Amino acid sequence: MQNVYFLKLDFNINDHDLSMLEKTISAQRVEYAKQYHQRKDYIRSLLSSALLYYALDKNGIDKKDIVIERSPTGKPFLKNLENIDFNITHSGDWVACVIDSNNIGIDIEQIKDIDLTDYKEILTTEETDYINGKLENFYQIWTLKESYIKALGVGVYKSLSSFTVEPYDKHYAKVFQNDNDEKQWYFYNFNLDEKHYCSVCSQSKISKEHFNFLEYKSFYKNFR
Repeated sequence: MQNVYFLKLDFNINDHDLSMLEKTISAQRVEYAKQYHQRKDYIRSLLSSALLYYALDKNGIDKKDIVIERSPTGKPFLKNLENIDFNITHSGDWVACVIDSNNIGIDIEQIKDIDLTDYKEILTTEETDYINGKLENFYQIWTLKESYIKALGVGVYKSLSSFTVEPYDKHYAKVFQNDNDEKQWYFYNFNLDEKHYCSVCSQSKISKEHFNFLEYKSFYKNFR
């Protein structure tokens, strides 16, 4: 089982629709979304949770069986469904959710004009050489590293400079720990659009055939 769901956001969503979406997810997830004071951040968080429930439903999991807890390192997991892993991400105009029977992580980043020297401490020499001052290369490396950290489920407990990701071919990458190729991990990275970059990391091979792109209007119809 592996499916990846992408939802393009509509920030003009009205309060009635937001209220309807709140009813489709747990009170815990609603409260989590409400910690964001900026409306756009709240919408991203709420829609990412709604997308998770949608994805689980599409994979045959009933809402009543969805109990989300966190590991000691902060990784969310499904309490009663140990054989299913999930991960969500949101940035800019997109939210995404991945479901897999193996460990999986996903990261989306909105491409912004930043000072790359501010990030030199989290990059290895090989990664810095690959980036070569190019903004798109940086976001490729950044999302690859974040997706790997999220798949591991270790969060801040693992330094981003403690491993190296090495892109190859057009969409794929490898990860190295102490110069050893971690062959049990697979990556897929690409431009969602000209303003957003995305990477997926899993212990299962990743196929674009499992990518599902949704528009908000058709997505919302599932919750009426």
